[in-house]
Amino acid sequence: MDKQFKKYKTSKVKSYFLIFFYFFLVFSPLLAPVFYPSEAHEFFSKMGKAFSMMAIMILSLQFVIAGRFQCITAPYGHDAVMRFHRLMGIFAFVLLLLHPLLLSLDSIELLTKIQQPWFIQAGRIALVVIVILVMSTLFRKKLKISYERWRRLHDFLALLLLVLAYVHSGYAGSSFEDTASRVVWFTFPVVIFLIFIYYRVIRSNFTNKNLFTVKSVKDVTKDVIALSLARKDGHDIHDYLPGQFHFLTFKNGKMPSEEHHFTISSCPTEKKYIESTIKKSGDFTSNLHNARCGDEVVLSSAYGRFSYVLYPESNNHVFIAGGVGITPFISMLRHMQDTQSKCNVTLLYANRRVKDIAYFEELASIEEGENFNLKVIHILSEPDNNWKNEISRIDINSIISVCNEDLSDKAFWICGPEKMRNGLIKGLRAKSVKSEKIHAESFDLLGGSTPNDSRGIKIKIIAFVCIILWVLFSVFISNYKPTQTNQHGTGHSHSH
Repeated sequence: MDKQFKKYKTSKVKSYFLIFFYFFLVFSPLLAPVFYPSEAHEFFSKMGKAFSMMAIMILSLQFVIAGRFQCITAPYGHDAVMRFHRLMGIFAFVLLLLHPLLLSLDSIELLTKIQQPWFIQAGRIALVVIVILVMSTLFRKKLKISYERWRRLHDFLALLLLVLAYVHSGYAGSSFEDTASRVVWFTFPVVIFLIFIYYRVIRSNFTNKNLFTVKSVKDVTKDVIALSLARKDGHDIHDYLPGQFHFLTFKNGKMPSEEHHFTISSCPTEKKYIESTIKKSGDFTSNLHNARCGDEVVLSSAYGRFSYVLYPESNNHVFIAGGVGITPFISMLRHMQDTQSKCNVTLLYANRRVKDIAYFEELASIEEGENFNLKVIHILSEPDNNWKNEISRIDINSIISVCNEDLSDKAFWICGPEKMRNGLIKGLRAKSVKSEKIHAESFDLLGGSTPNDSRGIKIKIIAFVCIILWVLFSVFISNYKPTQTNQHGTGHSHSH
């Protein structure tokens, strides 16, 4: 676990450098008029062109952001990176929509004239593609598109959009008339495509250390199972932190070959197998009982910063779980027990009925043990007649009561349904709990909400800074006037 801890315990300098480098790449296309000056354009035309170039660079970098490279996800957490990925995708969508509108202010024929050069038509198709791409992402659940179908559609449309956008900009843009600038511009998407191939094909199918087999499938409750995997080559399990999650894909057997992410529930001190606790909530998870011992599974490392070991400054923790949200906490509690942690933990665990409580006996055993101080409080919405809740529901008032009115010295960890999660975060922030003390985990990596936990606030700040920088730099470059030199000829400029 030490290697994984060092990887995720990154310095603030590295996290800020990655942000700086990202925005440097995003704004780099706007420098083209400086190094390759062309004829002066009208203000709106230059603004429209600047918007499109920034959007294309953002879309290119989306492949890198979504590539699950731990050097990128470690400082922020994979879920926070994916929220940023979503926000920047929408931002690029707005920029691309503004691009033809601003250009049409100087030439309305761009919108009204049907017959246009082929590279203009490519740009129009690109706009249709990104509309489909964004709408299918924002309304996937309402359109009842399965995750796997959406993922394949998303990959195809993203690659198609990238090709159309680069072709359109390379031939329509006046900044890429000479061979050198065009070679540089078209080299970037090739690199992005190679990254995509590595991410989607090579890393998943040609790395032996990622190949596992099913060790066991056990029922935890009626609706929850524990899936245990062991490395096919018999070697020890890779390092991971308690509370992290991984991606898995079945390669044979009766299970469909679909990639899904699940939280790890086993303890990192266990080196012979790795386990996930999974609720039967969809077609894939409901069929996991069909998995058989020996079935091959490709596992994609461990991700996320939802782990108490990354925040050693906190010794007093309040774990708040709803249903299968107990999964990261059982991993952390097992680790605390095995390492004889000195932490003090209060676990608030909400379920409907007693029979829905996962790891009921194990939690009681850990609570009764002497390795560390744990207090478990179960909250049932439909309790049996002989059951008496210590508190009736999980809300900010019950948390204050459990914590004896003192919230200042505690770190709060929340994993459960979105409504519960966001409500508790809002309540804690209203009670002046610092964002650094609030840690939240989401079940859905595609979720649109950005909660006010420690990482959610950072994502909002980054997005806000991006917009401010975009406005300032776009205005600057739109007013940039290249030095005119006396030449006997002028080049022809395709500026729509």
